[in-house]
Amino acid sequence: MVRASGLSIKALRIYDANGLLAPARVDPRTGYRAYAPEQVERARALALLRRIDVPLARVPEVLDADPRDVRDVLLGWWDEQQRALAAQRATAEELARRLAGDDRHETAPGPEGASVRWRDVPACTVATITSLTTQSELVPTFSADLLTIRAHLAAAGAEAGAAHWVIYHSPVGRDVAGRVEACVPYRGAVVPAGPVVLREDPARTEAYVEVPSRDCRFPQIVGYLDVLRVATGQEHATSREVYAVPWSDEPDAVVAEVALAVGPAAGAH
Repeated sequence: MVRASGLSIKALRIYDANGLLAPARVDPRTGYRAYAPEQVERARALALLRRIDVPLARVPEVLDADPRDVRDVLLGWWDEQQRALAAQRATAEELARRLAGDDRHETAPGPEGASVRWRDVPACTVATITSLTTQSELVPTFSADLLTIRAHLAAAGAEAGAAHWVIYHSPVGRDVAGRVEACVPYRGAVVPAGPVVLREDPARTEAYVEVPSRDCRFPQIVGYLDVLRVATGQEHATSREVYAVPWSDEPDAVVAEVALAVGPAAGAH
């Protein structure tokens, strides 16, 4: 099998241990692993997948897929890698800009001409779930939390608002989990249960900037928060992303707002 597939003895042992390529039989005395002729093609395919760095955990998705779906499964994984690389490139460019002391964004209008606006926001009652998550799991985490909240409100017969928002209580990093709170406003009688907490979101004056669909992802959305922090002088204030309209795949469509509380609402005491 080593000569036929190009896999090393060590690799064959690893793939056996992971359930990817078990030998047809193993000599109980010597431990010699014998493979059937029909296993050679699977071994060769495994070698090719590892050559392009398909993780062991993802290999079965390709090898065990219906032959009609193999191309879509493999290229779907490849597209994921390209998107991840593009995000890493954008992160690297942003880091390089900061390390070089390039603060030109402080006088520029912001990403793609973004502008800062102010508004007074009334107090409201919200149902929330707070989670710890890293950057890679951020969107799935708060999306699941929002679905849980809305299901809880519906079961209680409450009227949930169309909008929702996510509050960042601590930074969310690639390797360090941050604390994020998913919030849905509602009206009606509700009892907290499980992870769902009920509280008042206080009245406040907010600075905010609109985010188009093309930039509503990491790290592009960080640029909008930077614009807000420069405009308000609030370097460490808790930020939030507000989703008040249905999602759109049109690149220029506004799908979210990044907001910072800058003080109590006008007339509040």
